[in-house]
Amino acid sequence: THREEDLTAREDGVGMNNKYVVQESRRQKLWSVLIANVVSLPMFLLTARKHGVAYAFLAQSVMFGMQSFIVIKSLLVQHLSEDIILKPVMEPGDDWYKLQIEASTSVDTPIARRMLNYGINYQVEHHLFPCMTPQLLVEAAPIVRETCAEFGVQRNVFRSMSQARASVYKRFLQLREKPAALSE
Repeated sequence: THREEDLTAREDGVGMNNKYVVQESRRQKLWSVLIANVVSLPMFLLTARKHGVAYAFLAQSVMFGMQSFIVIKSLLVQHLSEDIILKPVMEPGDDWYKLQIEASTSVDTPIARRMLNYGINYQVEHHLFPCMTPQLLVEAAPIVRETCAEFGVQRNVFRSMSQARASVYKRFLQLREKPAALSE
């Protein structure tokens, strides 16, 4: 095992040999600071000046609530699609990575939506590399796809969020008809 003091500044202690490098680039950090401070703060201040502080707090709360709704909806869709394979108990000899891949779903979305979701639509890749930044998850997706194909592992992916939602509705219908069959 590793000790915290053995890790370099760019290593997080996760993954093979506990030494994956997954930190954001300077450009990504700058973008986060820009969005968080340069955009949000002036919007808050302008709203507070025009409509009052209470209204500004309410507007910010609504915006954060909408963002949370998008993320939660995305997470639920990506863990409840009809094709996922859930194994209730992991047994010796089970492949942890395979179980992670088969128990989640990724959704290939346009770049604008991916930015709104902060890359959360790459759940398969996130399950494999939980500390990777969204940009690295996007870059890892083709590698994961090729590796799954090579080893015959089912990788669940949809081309749109509407396809993923339709799959979740089908799963709910299946659960209504025969709930025990999906947890065997």
